[in-house]
Amino acid sequence: MKEIDLMKEKGFKYGVQITATIIIAAAVIISSGMLSKFFIKIRKEKNLSVKGYAEQIVNSDVAKFYINVRARGANLEDMYARLQLSKDKIIAKLLHMGFKEEEITLGSICHESVYKKNDKGIDTNEFLYLSGNRSIEVVTKQVELVSAKYRQLDVLLSDGVDMSTGTPEYFISNLDRYKLVLLKKATANGLERAKVLAENSNGQIGRLLEARQGIIQITSPYSTETSYGGVYDTESLEKSIKVVVTLEYLLE
Repeated sequence: MKEIDLMKEKGFKYGVQITATIIIAAAVIISSGMLSKFFIKIRKEKNLSVKGYAEQIVNSDVAKFYINVRARGANLEDMYARLQLSKDKIIAKLLHMGFKEEEITLGSICHESVYKKNDKGIDTNEFLYLSGNRSIEVVTKQVELVSAKYRQLDVLLSDGVDMSTGTPEYFISNLDRYKLVLLKKATANGLERAKVLAENSNGQIGRLLEARQGIIQITSPYSTETSYGGVYDTESLEKSIKVVVTLEYLLE
């Protein structure tokens, strides 16, 4: 009996030791996890993320606008002759305004037969006339000429020319050149912000860990318009190019 009791006592002690070992091991694992999270938290807190901003006002150097000319005729030949006459008047006016032949592009001619409609607005078999139209595109670097004179085309309406002019669009052809300059300025701006934040936190800026360029926004001057995919304003002759960069530094 004594031997059996002794074995039970040893077994109990052995079980207690195993249980204690498991508890200690679990505590070590849990504390290690907490400690690693603590260090990760400290590591994250030692990183400083800032945004740098730069903006520049520039003038567009390319302009584009369309003219749509229309004509009617009793048949295809008549319609074409009228459309050709109106087209020639528009071209002559454009050249007189100062545009160059190589800046003018003619679109293809489209036409359709027009029939009389009944009381229900449905076409009948009664032919009325043939309607034709074609577009004229002007692309030029004479942006000031477009801005100042393109409305002069409206005088052709009084000369029997059936036409409409679209609103001019203005573009920046050498955009990459501005992007590089603005990225440099935005990065410098972000560094200055980081230094101010670090100094006020009794810290010091370390090496650059990451740099990300945001979407470039091209708007009219003094506009607050932004878009996740980027804004490109084509209505304004003068434009504002805005660049944002996100910089992450090591805070020492």
